[in-house]
Amino acid sequence: MEIDVVSWQQQRETLQNIRRRVFIEEQGIAEQDEWDDDDLHANHFLCYDGKRPVACARLLSDGTFGRLAVLPEHRQQGWGSRLLRALEKHAREKRQWRQIKASAQTSAYEFYRRNGYHPEPEFYWDAGIAHMSIRKVLARTESDSQRFVPGQDEHAYRLEGDAAAAGLVQLALRGGQRQAMLSIVDINQPLWRSRDTLDSISYFVRHGRQRRLQLLIPGEYAGLADHPLMQLQQRLTSRFEARQFSGVERNELILMPGCHVRLDADRSLASFSDRAAASKAREQFEEQWRSSQPLREAKRLRL
Repeated sequence: MEIDVVSWQQQRETLQNIRRRVFIEEQGIAEQDEWDDDDLHANHFLCYDGKRPVACARLLSDGTFGRLAVLPEHRQQGWGSRLLRALEKHAREKRQWRQIKASAQTSAYEFYRRNGYHPEPEFYWDAGIAHMSIRKVLARTESDSQRFVPGQDEHAYRLEGDAAAAGLVQLALRGGQRQAMLSIVDINQPLWRSRDTLDSISYFVRHGRQRRLQLLIPGEYAGLADHPLMQLQQRLTSRFEARQFSGVERNELILMPGCHVRLDADRSLASFSDRAAASKAREQFEEQWRSSQPLREAKRLRL
């Protein structure tokens, strides 16, 4: 394993190849959003597995890092953490900076948290993806952040904007709980069609044999089977069950034992360690579930 610090002029094609595959082809980010003038002046970090380039990142002169990308076939092997350590060492020893920061995709928060980064409790859109600001103090060892961690974070969040709704749902689903209950008033809202939300739902269901997701929607309509959430449900039927109940009146995600996210029209309310609130919401959900009916239209999956 080798990590080189290079310029854009030296390794432009190699850096572009990695980022194009990860950000443009895999994540669907537009060309114009991926490339910018900051590349010309940044320090770029290029990670090699033998002679093959497998990951990259960049560090700007204001202490902001980003564009951290690892090729799919090399993930879950520690390459991302190695890149972060190289960035931090360069920032600390070459620049004498006390801290570095980044705008991170919300879905990647747990990765950064495990590597010692702390978030700001705000969410915003960047290239159509929910992001959050993170930072790490390099001069001292800090304990891992407890923010947005089920069972540890006791803050009650009241946030505005659809980026907050997307971010909170993604964080809750990636928090490691076993049972999830989801009520959706309008399944055609953009949140329930977005790639990142669907990826987080899939992540929740697939990461653990005991995990189960129950979904309630108010009713069916012609073409429901074509909805991406319904198509995902049909691929994961043993752990993901969907039913209809006409009395569904709010968008709500419950993950036992204590995580509860409520998405109102103008704000999102969330708690990650409130067992009483989660238990009350669970009781109401289970009462509706007992009165619910199977979906028929959604089972007509078009392959």
